Amino acid sequence: ESIDWASALMPQLRMMKEENEALQARLKAQEKEVKRLKIEQQAYAEIPSANDSFQGGGGGDLKESKIVELAKKNRVLSVALDKERAKAGRLMADVQRLQSQVESGRERDL
Repeated sequence: ESIDWASALMPQLRMMKEENEALQARLKAQEKEVKRLKIEQQAYAEIPSANDSFQGGGGGDLKESKIVELAKKNRVLSVALDKERAKAGRLMADVQRLQSQVESGRERDL
């Protein structure tokens, strides 16, 4: 009695395709988020201090506090960006793994 591998593996192949599509959609969403965070990080880095026009006096303290505030925001955004890059890398690895599984399933069917 022979086993019909094509019909036996079709549900699994269909499930892998659906999972692959979901992972690719998540990856695209994550890439958009990384792009948004990069833009936001650049925007924060380019914001001039409101106290740039002050010379001496108490303006220096305000300028320093603004620099510290922006540095903190920049650090938070950098950490978030690194986290999203790592997540995107993991998702890419998952997509590649699933694609190779789908390809090996197709080869077995032939």
